[in-house]
Amino acid sequence: MYQRKIGKGILGFSAVTLMVSVLLFSCEKYVFDPPELDPDEEVSFANDITPFFTSKCAGCHGGAINPDLRAANSFAALVTDATPATRYVNTVSPETSLIYTKLSAGSHATIATDIEKQKILKWIQDGAQNN
Repeated sequence: MYQRKIGKGILGFSAVTLMVSVLLFSCEKYVFDPPELDPDEEVSFANDITPFFTSKCAGCHGGAINPDLRAANSFAALVTDATPATRYVNTVSPETSLIYTKLSAGSHATIATDIEKQKILKWIQDGAQNN
């Protein structure tokens, strides 16, 4: 009787160990490259940047919180209204632009997709035009 209990215990332990091993070691890790924006694609403030701000940002940044990212105000709020030291866009060093760094790290990082972040960066690199 005692040997049957030991046998069942060993069998049960072995079954659990096998199942855990299968679950842990049979998983494959998929690595993928994030999509990349075509470098030749022209990014337009009106067609690419404003719709992003309107749909994903203007709910909070709709006038009460700076920058004002409503469609009619977003360009001025980002590029022209602030002093050079406090502008959200830095065409000399686009990667350090406050609007880009806010969307690339921290609490705002999940708001934009990789392509949206790349479009914002490309728009700044191309001179942050009101096009």
